[in-house]
Amino acid sequence: MAALTSQKIKESYKDLLQVSNSNSGIDATLRTVSDGEDTASKLQLSSAQVCVADTVGNHAAAPSLALGDGDTGFYEDQDDRIVIATLGAARVYVDTLQIQSTIRLKSATGSGPSIELQTAAAAATPNILPLETDTDTGVGCAAADQLSLIAGGVEGVRLHEDTSLWVVQRAPASAPADAVLFNGTVSFSLDESGHNLLVKAKYSGGTVKTGTVCALT
Repeated sequence: MAALTSQKIKESYKDLLQVSNSNSGIDATLRTVSDGEDTASKLQLSSAQVCVADTVGNHAAAPSLALGDGDTGFYEDQDDRIVIATLGAARVYVDTLQIQSTIRLKSATGSGPSIELQTAAAAATPNILPLETDTDTGVGCAAADQLSLIAGGVEGVRLHEDTSLWVVQRAPASAPADAVLFNGTVSFSLDESGHNLLVKAKYSGGTVKTGTVCALT
């Protein structure tokens, strides 16, 4: 801004905000807003855009665009990635490919479903909950390419990528290779060529008995 009556702004108007390096006020060029002392702020302004300028870095405790008491807001921790911070800690990351979170995703009603993004799924640990208050019932994962249905912290059903289904009463040592339904003692398999249902029962002594349920003709 041009000098007033042969004096600089800072000599008379220290608290007056100005658009730096401009004699034409706010125009299409994004310019830094400064005070009368020519101290630059983080705010940049043009006729088309408002920008909070910042260097790349971690500012979770003092985000660039802060709300409330200053430890909650938004900042850019790396190029093209926005971070949402609350209480001085990074919670949600948004970039051009994905949204990452360190906290759960849940219903605002307090009685809906929940995805526990911070919890690693296991055979008896669900991280997809139909009811957010029931934290030990839902869908987990015993291993890669498997899904576990869990109730009360106990795995009840396990689905494998080979389409076999285990009804789990106890952790099975090993399911028969051809089993499509298995509960640790009795297994069922399909004989597709003969259209039969094969039954294998393992008794307490370890002896395996088999039987066949034939299709009616």
